[in-house]
Amino acid sequence: MKKFLLWEQGQTLIDYALVISLLVIVITMSLPTLRNAVKNVFDTVANQLTNGITVLDKENNEEGENGGANNDVPEEENEEEDNYLWVPLELGELDENAIYSAHNITLSGSSKIYGNVVTNGRVITSGTSFVDGETNELADYNFNFPLPVFPDIAGDSYQNKGSYVAGWWPPPIPITEDGYYSSLKAYNNLVINTGEEGNVRTIVVDDFELSGAGNISLQGNGKLVLVVKDQFKFANNVTFNTNGLPENVVVYYEGDDNLEFGQGHIAGSVYTKNSGISFTGSTSIQGNIFVGGGNVSVASGNVDLSDALLYAPHSDLSVTGSSSIEGKIIANTVTGSGNSAITFKPVNLDEVFVWGNPHP
Repeated sequence: MKKFLLWEQGQTLIDYALVISLLVIVITMSLPTLRNAVKNVFDTVANQLTNGITVLDKENNEEGENGGANNDVPEEENEEEDNYLWVPLELGELDENAIYSAHNITLSGSSKIYGNVVTNGRVITSGTSFVDGETNELADYNFNFPLPVFPDIAGDSYQNKGSYVAGWWPPPIPITEDGYYSSLKAYNNLVINTGEEGNVRTIVVDDFELSGAGNISLQGNGKLVLVVKDQFKFANNVTFNTNGLPENVVVYYEGDDNLEFGQGHIAGSVYTKNSGISFTGSTSIQGNIFVGGGNVSVASGNVDLSDALLYAPHSDLSVTGSSSIEGKIIANTVTGSGNSAITFKPVNLDEVFVWGNPHP
């Protein structure tokens, strides 16, 4: 072939080929239809090549995500995405509304609300009652407030401790271990040791009573989870962790009877699975309150709920007497009367309350 190109005949053939190529280019460019056809062919080939590269890259990425050769995506990131926990945006610290209500907010007497309210119903006032804040009524708001996960904590998962009474004599022995109690009653000072920071002391009890001069205090830097399966009594000027941090105590109540707090003080959060909840006398709670069923009554006396998220999306809330709530409220309806007051304050969620991932 090399010798052929050096021959005169070979050179003539090359000259002919060049002339023919020039003629093809001239004819192609001078005829629009043929020019467009050639251009379309080139475009089609280019697109196929591009798509082929894109598909190849995508397959390589998918292979890497499925454990193939591409290990650029850490497993921790995938796990974190799977375990993503959704929380209603309205519970964030940047939200400045005091109340979200699915239906009417009704105030009478000298009751008042200090803060913004959002309701899909009306805001109805009478007497000298008022709302000191922005009022957004008939809002057609997406009232999407599912309840957080209620943990399934079984008594038979812990050592059976029988019944326990913290009375006057003999002096009560501190509780230093997790355990299940058929009954736990405190009429005197009861100390629960929660251990080191990061530790969670779990107490499961069928019948719980804190009354008389009863007082429960925590010792240690851990947290206490108290699960009450059936009966709960809290009355007669009792105290529960009042010298401690609210975030260190969570009470889960699974009973069907209305949960009643009468004449007592607690620093901690409360979550009822099935029942409503009522506060009477000179009761105070510093912590978040979640209500899974029934209604909520903050009644008579001088009830004080401070630093509180009152989260009761299916419940009707009534606040009467000289009672006050300081925090944020999520409720089906809200009724205020007497000299009651609701005051907005940003709230902090306890890390133990999670909503899972409902993808609302």
